[in-house]
Amino acid sequence: MDIKIFKDKLKLIGNKLSTKITIDDAVIDIIEIVVEEYRDVEECPTHTHTWFEANYIASGSMITFMQNQSFNVTEGDIFVVSPGVEHSHKYSTENPHKGLCIRWKLRENNQLEEPVGESMFKLLNSLRDWRIGVVRNSYLVNNLFIRIIEDAEQNFSSLSIKLSLSKIIATLAEINLPLTSKQKDRVIESDSLVKKIEVYLNDVIFEDIEVNTLAAAMHMSYGHLARKYKKLTGKTILSRLCEIRLEKSTMLLQNSDYYIKEIAEKVGFSNQYYFSKMFKEAYSISPSEYRRLNKS
Repeated sequence: MDIKIFKDKLKLIGNKLSTKITIDDAVIDIIEIVVEEYRDVEECPTHTHTWFEANYIASGSMITFMQNQSFNVTEGDIFVVSPGVEHSHKYSTENPHKGLCIRWKLRENNQLEEPVGESMFKLLNSLRDWRIGVVRNSYLVNNLFIRIIEDAEQNFSSLSIKLSLSKIIATLAEINLPLTSKQKDRVIESDSLVKKIEVYLNDVIFEDIEVNTLAAAMHMSYGHLARKYKKLTGKTILSRLCEIRLEKSTMLLQNSDYYIKEIAEKVGFSNQYYFSKMFKEAYSISPSEYRRLNKS
């Protein structure tokens, strides 16, 4: 997957993409699709816009602030910014990101008297209430973005791009839909187990975890627990413990004057070297650089 090839070929047909795509009662006005690269810029200040925007990170990382939350966005992640939503970004100078940005507007197709079946406009317009934050490791959505880039190496046409763009927007809208009652029941059951594990891990972040003790507390074997947790979250229990420790460390980096070594010890890492290694893998910057950018 070579995003440079995509960027070069995009220059040849870019103006052909700024047209409308009509799907039943919805009209998508594509404004542009651009390749984003920020190498020498540290941040994008708080702003809003009147269009929808979907961002796909092909490589590197950044931090996005939106609706009073911050998201560490890394390779393979996707997020949507709705019209009128305030947001800003901090870019990593050590691991600058490359990605695709799709911008579009949405309107109803007034020439259609009544939609057949479900309203496509209603589905796509639900993206105005983007509730997910960041879509991580979605095989379906990632494949659609990757296909656009890889098509550039072979059969690259404005028609194929338009079809892919409409699929991406519709898929993001479907992912963003509220859950059905049946799905909610499964989520409640799953959430209960995940929450109990979360409580346990937060309680033992300063200790060496005893996996069999955790499994006993959940009334199942560790093998069964590990498989179930991985299926529910896509993560291992130990990797989640590491995430919690790193999350705790970010608070200390922002709000304390402890040395990096002291912070590593306080959140349960055996040594500073391993802590710094894991921190950089997670956030794409060193603990000291994170402190410099975020110290309150």
